[in-house]
Amino acid sequence: MSPTHLVLDIETIPDPELPRIEESERVPPPPHNQIVTIGCMLLEDYVPKRLGVVGEHGGEGQMLDAFAHWLGVKRPTVITWNGRGFDMPVITSRALKHGVPMPWWFTDRNTRYRYSSEGHFDLMDFLADFGAAKSARLDAYAKLVGFPGKVGVDGSQVQPMVHAGRIDEVNAYCLCDVAQTAAIFLRVELLRGNIDRTRYRALARGMLAFIDAHPKLGEIADKINRDSFTLGEVTAHPAPAPEPTPTAAPERAPEPEPAPDFALAPDLAPDPDFASAPEPQPEPEPALAPDFALAPDPDDPDKTPV
Repeated sequence: MSPTHLVLDIETIPDPELPRIEESERVPPPPHNQIVTIGCMLLEDYVPKRLGVVGEHGGEGQMLDAFAHWLGVKRPTVITWNGRGFDMPVITSRALKHGVPMPWWFTDRNTRYRYSSEGHFDLMDFLADFGAAKSARLDAYAKLVGFPGKVGVDGSQVQPMVHAGRIDEVNAYCLCDVAQTAAIFLRVELLRGNIDRTRYRALARGMLAFIDAHPKLGEIADKINRDSFTLGEVTAHPAPAPEPTPTAAPERAPEPEPAPDFALAPDLAPDPDFASAPEPQPEPEPALAPDFALAPDPDDPDKTPV
């Protein structure tokens, strides 16, 4: 059965009905965040099928009800960037406020188990080795795979944009983050070995075609480094340069050397250049006839007569 993934991102503003007493933290705790946008991309077998805002232009309770119902029916693996630390705790705490049941999220063990990529796969947590390394922003990892990262808008501008009635711009900003999260997810699946390089390239080209066709993603479409994202410029490592051939020293006449200490093989005549004047030798005793010839064995070069 082909995998189904739902890439998710939310945009929030401070809940005016639940003001914070302590405001030293830049991002308020989950219950204090009111959801204004739930952006999603549906992937089936890693291929993008749908992109949109859940319950667009509806209230927070309506968005959460539609989202929880869809999750309960489809049961995809949710893909997020810091979703374990922010998006999903905000969604569940706001569902608590509106009385929206989310049984699938709380009854399936994998959805809330940090070290499983089933049910919920938090890419930021995974790439930071579950807290062993320092985590980085979506912006940095998007640029790492060829996407532009944050363009034009960032999270700090969402609240004034909502108050100014620019919710459509907020929705488009959210969907651009969803698309960039999906792009990182494809590269992570290549990293994990769940898809090979050939399949990755085909999926990356399909993702680019999907982005080009969606009007709300125009802000990032023309800023993608397409060669980088599709690995089009990756080449094999260059072969090491050959070592230079040493220049031969000029030849010169050999100097006379003394006769070698070791005995020459009997089948090799001594080189006259290395021969020394013969010393007087006593008359040799008559040699006994050999029982066998000392010729070298042609079938075994190691069996050379001594």
